[in-house]
Amino acid sequence: MKQGILRRNTRIHTLSGMILKIRKGTKVIVQSGTLTFNPIEGVSLFKLSGQYFVNLWGAVHQVVLPGGGRTPYPLSMI
Repeated sequence: MKQGILRRNTRIHTLSGMILKIRKGTKVIVQSGTLTFNPIEGVSLFKLSGQYFVNLWGAVHQVVLPGGGRTPYPLSMI
């Protein structure tokens, strides 16, 4: 299990055009390959075949990563 705290506001963009905004100070927990945010319930991220996906209360969306080659924090924890 890995844990961390977001030091700045984080945006997660999906392929369908949705943007998930998470405030700084939110606790990040990675357990069994799934990243969750505390105290946000029903939102989790996971990696499948080299692609990142976000589960938003039962609806799964593909995450769009920014250019530059490096995987951004907190996705790098997975």
